Amino acid sequence: MEKTFIGHKAKLLNPEKEGIILQMNYLNSEKMVPTYNVSLDRDIKIVKTTEDSLSFGEKVPIEMYFNRIIRDIQSEEVLTREYAAETLCNFLEFELKTIDLNLLKSGIQKIIEQIKVENNINTEQKLVEGLFEFIWHKKISKKAEIELLEKLTEIDKYYIWSYLGDEIMEDIKSYDSEKLNNYYSKNIEKWKEKDIQMYGK
Repeated sequence: MEKTFIGHKAKLLNPEKEGIILQMNYLNSEKMVPTYNVSLDRDIKIVKTTEDSLSFGEKVPIEMYFNRIIRDIQSEEVLTREYAAETLCNFLEFELKTIDLNLLKSGIQKIIEQIKVENNINTEQKLVEGLFEFIWHKKISKKAEIELLEKLTEIDKYYIWSYLGDEIMEDIKSYDSEKLNNYYSKNIEKWKEKDIQMYGK
């Protein structure tokens, strides 16, 4: 991760603005030209730029990096929210043993609140995927996992419903939850229809 400068401070050279590098991609897969998503310090905005337009600084604490993602998923700018949500999906690649669990809990709640109001389907999908990454990578306790899933059953969003289906159908027997059992019974046939349409099975 170090060579990509993800999570490092950065200064844009023209115009001069400072921020944090949230993500690196390649503009041209053949020439392997790296581009960086820089979250600006003074604006709730992510800009995409190339290496020759940046100077790199020190790495920021993981808490600062996480807080910046959470800030940017709530931006008024559609592209900024989408970039931040995409970064959220990759967040768990970082070593999280030292991160404060209360900070994670607060961040998860803000992700949920943003999903409720998000009107961009691409961003919604990425936010939901990022949220479920915390479950898939076992970053929260089983009790917290069940509480989170129960809370998500109350949200009327397609990707929430779809990801819940994948999760609950696979692990329903491991959840001691009447609410999840009822949700499962109500939706199981619709989930099966969705899988047939998508995967032919």
